[in-house]
Amino acid sequence: MSVAASQLTQLCPTANPSLIEAIVNGWPTAEDNGITTPLRIRHFFARVAVETGGLRAVEENLSYNIARLRKVWPKRFPTDTSAVPYARNPKKLAIKVYGGRLGNAPDPSTDGWDYRGGGMMQTTGRANYKKLGFEDNPEALRDPDTAFETAVREWKARGCNELADADDVVGICKAINGGTNGLVEQKRYLAKAVTIWTDDVDDDLIPLPGAGLEEEPPVPLPPISRPPSYDLRAVQVRLKELGYTEVGNPNGEMGDLTKTAILAFRSEHGLPLMNTIDEQFLTALWDAKPRVLAPARTEATAEEVRQQVPEVKANWLSRAWAWFMGGGAGLVGVATAGGEADPNKQGILKQMLGILQDIPPYLWCAIIVAVAVAIIVASHRGVKEGEQAYREGARR
Repeated sequence: MSVAASQLTQLCPTANPSLIEAIVNGWPTAEDNGITTPLRIRHFFARVAVETGGLRAVEENLSYNIARLRKVWPKRFPTDTSAVPYARNPKKLAIKVYGGRLGNAPDPSTDGWDYRGGGMMQTTGRANYKKLGFEDNPEALRDPDTAFETAVREWKARGCNELADADDVVGICKAINGGTNGLVEQKRYLAKAVTIWTDDVDDDLIPLPGAGLEEEPPVPLPPISRPPSYDLRAVQVRLKELGYTEVGNPNGEMGDLTKTAILAFRSEHGLPLMNTIDEQFLTALWDAKPRVLAPARTEATAEEVRQQVPEVKANWLSRAWAWFMGGGAGLVGVATAGGEADPNKQGILKQMLGILQDIPPYLWCAIIVAVAVAIIVASHRGVKEGEQAYREGARR
């Protein structure tokens, strides 16, 4: 059973043409490895789509901001300070997280970087590259043809044909990934693949390159205001990968955050500021390198951030007022506690604090101090998060 470029484009509308070409031209290799039924084809491409980000890349993207680093590797980066040297530094990060494991030599060896995720199944580690015969030439897995050829070999070697026959999507995810990362996305691609490679497909009707049948042209992406969810989500994911973290959560919904990120990308890449996802935008998006923020942002002082980000300034003012209120309440509490021990002041204090009834005044003031402390802590966190977001570009 053959596979056509139009089918791959239907599954992954923003796919890299070179990857589609490699799959179509190399499909006989897939058949030689047993990927011959609609069910196996559906499961194969559902997982490949996850590993390649929608058939867009065959090289692991390790350009993460501080927040992403701490989320993916919480034990390796328990604090912002520990993550700073590795943020937006793919090579340094790869050596850190992959060095000394998966057959890689530890730092200062560059094995972690040389044998980072590559190919359409994101093969990772010197040991796994060696199994495929590319220990001496790891860069080969970044080549589209080799990336596909090794993917079908790994698929067969890990028993995925049999798992596909059992319709075991979780089993396939674990066989390729080692866990369940990307399982939700894999199920989403699989649901779409069912409509492309159906069980009753007439193989004679599927066009092959050079067979004299014209392939259906890719369906153009609609305006940004009404995109299919999978198109928009792919754009959101790519924007976030490039460092446009203001895009927010890649949920396939068009909101103000996504619009801001799209316009920011267009502005920084000299594209027309139009409210549409067109071919020019997509081409620039997939070819772009990770965003590099100006030193004016990454090295901004606290005062400079407050001037640029209103909510940080508001949190800063709240913190200042909280210190004032807490300090004042603390002084009143001390004076009140002392006054209760002085018979000459009890009458005045009872008149001033009569509304407190049976609650000891010093306890009331202690409550105020506690509230003030809570405000201080919350405001301080807001200030720091706002400063970090500004420096990393998440807040413009």
